[in-house]
Amino acid sequence: MEPMTLAGTYTDALGTDPVSWTIATSERWPGRFEVAGVVRGVRVSGFHVGCLETEEPSRALSVDSTGELVHCVLSVEVPTVVAGAGPAPGPLTLEFRLAGTGQEPVVRAGLTVNGIEYAHEEQEILELVLGEVARGLLPLRWECCLTCLLSDYSPDGVDVMGMRCHRGARSEYLAVRSKREYRGVPVTEEVPEFYRCAAYEPRVPGTGYRG
Repeated sequence: MEPMTLAGTYTDALGTDPVSWTIATSERWPGRFEVAGVVRGVRVSGFHVGCLETEEPSRALSVDSTGELVHCVLSVEVPTVVAGAGPAPGPLTLEFRLAGTGQEPVVRAGLTVNGIEYAHEEQEILELVLGEVARGLLPLRWECCLTCLLSDYSPDGVDVMGMRCHRGARSEYLAVRSKREYRGVPVTEEVPEFYRCAAYEPRVPGTGYRG
């Protein structure tokens, strides 16, 4: 995936600070992406927004005993493409409300199109939250990996965010009709649900593992 640099914020009991978030292919975890940013002079990183850790000890941020961010809110703004929309849509605004260790974050997503905000919030994985926003937009089509023909999820479960891209194995992926068949399809890379590349194709019901 092409690196993304996205505006956002970090908020805890001490206040709110702007953050420039970077999402790019990870050097630590081959085939996966990594989220990173500098908050109050401290670099944090992780394989999704819900599990960011400090890379050095710090008292400036709200962290648990392992250095993972807790009791804070992280926001991210993502440029969007919505087919069929009139004026250019606003950015997708994401909020991840991180509670204590071991608790899944509450995720809120909001996207304004033609002057109307489509939003959803729950303590769930990003797929389900963004799926509600995408369904609310119909018949307009939000072009991103979540709605792409060539992206799908692992049958073994998913993290808070992130899905598999199969554009390098298109024909093999489109022939999948079962979990067993899907396991043998090569994964090009892992991408965030809101990512969009030049190979985007609208998802067709009944194709791939998700169907």
